[in-house]
Amino acid sequence: MKVILPNFKFICSMIKRIAFLALFFLVNYSYSQTISGKVLFKDNGVDFPIEGANVYWLNTNQGTITKAEGEFNIQKIRDVKSLVISYIGFKTDTID
Repeated sequence: MKVILPNFKFICSMIKRIAFLALFFLVNYSYSQTISGKVLFKDNGVDFPIEGANVYWLNTNQGTITKAEGEFNIQKIRDVKSLVISYIGFKTDTID
């Protein structure tokens, strides 16, 4: 009976540690959201993708550049709601 009790305590402590780590990773995973989109220029009713446009979060240094088809992916930052899109020769636009 004495041999089983120390093993039981060890197993319980390991389960608690694993549960804590799982909870920690789940909380961090829930905050990592990716925003995807496409930057287009409309000319005479035709949409043209803009390659190399800057897409960044307002008042931060977190941003990305659009790909050849105007597509972008950017990680969401907590408590920042405004996305800024800029390109040379175009008016800078802020999206809330």
